[in-house]
Amino acid sequence: MLTLSMIVKNEEKYLNDCLQSVQGVADEIVLVDTGSTDRTIEIAQKFGAKIFQFNWINDFSAARNYALENSSGDWILYLDADERLSPDSRAEIKKLTKAKKDEAYYCIVDNIDEIGHRAALMAYARLFPNNKALRFEGAIHEQIEPSLLKNKIGIKNADVKIIHIGYNIQKDELNAKAKRNLEILSSEYDRTKSSYYAYQLGQTYGILEERDKAVYYFSEALKDSGLASDYISTAYRYIAVDHAKKRNYNLAIETINKCLAADREQPLALLAASSIYLLVNDVIKADTFCKEAFSVNKKLMVQKKFSAQIPLSDDRSILFHGLSISVQARDKNLYNYYFDLIKRSNYIKDSTELQNLFFALFNNKSINEHDLQKYVSAVDESNINVVLNVLKDYQNIECKFNLMKSLYPKFLSNYNFLNSYGLILSVQNKVNEAENILEQSYLLNPYEASTIFYLISSYLKSNKAHKIKVLLKDAEEKFKDVPEVLERINLIKTKLQSIISA
Repeated sequence: MLTLSMIVKNEEKYLNDCLQSVQGVADEIVLVDTGSTDRTIEIAQKFGAKIFQFNWINDFSAARNYALENSSGDWILYLDADERLSPDSRAEIKKLTKAKKDEAYYCIVDNIDEIGHRAALMAYARLFPNNKALRFEGAIHEQIEPSLLKNKIGIKNADVKIIHIGYNIQKDELNAKAKRNLEILSSEYDRTKSSYYAYQLGQTYGILEERDKAVYYFSEALKDSGLASDYISTAYRYIAVDHAKKRNYNLAIETINKCLAADREQPLALLAASSIYLLVNDVIKADTFCKEAFSVNKKLMVQKKFSAQIPLSDDRSILFHGLSISVQARDKNLYNYYFDLIKRSNYIKDSTELQNLFFALFNNKSINEHDLQKYVSAVDESNINVVLNVLKDYQNIECKFNLMKSLYPKFLSNYNFLNSYGLILSVQNKVNEAENILEQSYLLNPYEASTIFYLISSYLKSNKAHKIKVLLKDAEEKFKDVPEVLERINLIKTKLQSIISA
């Protein structure tokens, strides 16, 4: 007998499809509600769920354990309302739960994210025997694995997929989720000073794009010599990328090497290494790491080696990054290599339109209105950086402007795009529009030095000395530990002395 164990609050948007996915698989549905005011209870009742009320005390494990206490099945499967059991996994679950065993199973959680294209596949112990000694641990990001190990219950990989759609939301909704978690995480960290909670605070501040706080907490987590290698790798990866964003490339390279030393079989770490070397124009190393990321990602997919802290990338992101390398290297053979892989990847749509777009840009062909709309539909977050790289050498200013203007609504939150668009507007002497776009970029990422320099140039055209002074002062503080940027700031101050001192 299998019990589906859940905790919910105001999940009418997701719950019906979740419960529908386990019909005929779960013999019992135990649903612990923590204060719903919508139709959640009504939906659960339609599926015959046993519903229990629990007063929320800012502790996810407490609610999970209350659900376990009220579960009578031999086996427990736990899901969140924004998850669904894959139809292909129904038979496998039935097979695994036929016998009563002291074994738990890692299930693959496929995080559907068509908006941000974040890492897709992870694994969690979601199917386990109903042993009353088992307890979830952690007020947030609760875990059952430590309790399984304490009770000598082994965990095996299972060919069971859970589809998670909770990340397939707009950025403001994702931020709201992160902020919801922040209070509990901060409270737990203040109470325990645990490296685990420091690490999770780093992750949460990373989602919220509060980069300084993220780096601080990741650094705190790294002080623990017993921190798991996959946590170490992820923390160093974030810090390395932060150094790179601040143009502190030597530290970025030093830190990404520490990341890879901790765990080299993380595709996202290898992809970060490739990106960092591309920033310093070392295209050979960038290409080497990109190909290694693609290879490791494929190998882990085949072996089904997933974990909560070794997320896989999607091939599309890796291959389009490789395409960016080929464009920056002006290497036609490398370009053909990556584009051939892209075309052979069946899940990558619009490769023909992208190929036509790149052909037009590479050869300075004009783009008519009909083709423009097709090209715009083919460009997304995974390939926009390639488009921006190719556009640098595109000589048809009018077509370049029309393409960027059409792409703008799709990339309002991409500071690289906004910088490029702002420069094009500036070249066309659309000074006010350029300033607005560049200011948007600065708000998104105030640690991108190039945005500051572009804005200063734009403010010069409109004689906004007061804004230049504010920017320079802010940049001096932000980049006080980055000699290359400080040197350029001082050069600007010298050249503009009469303006900024007025």
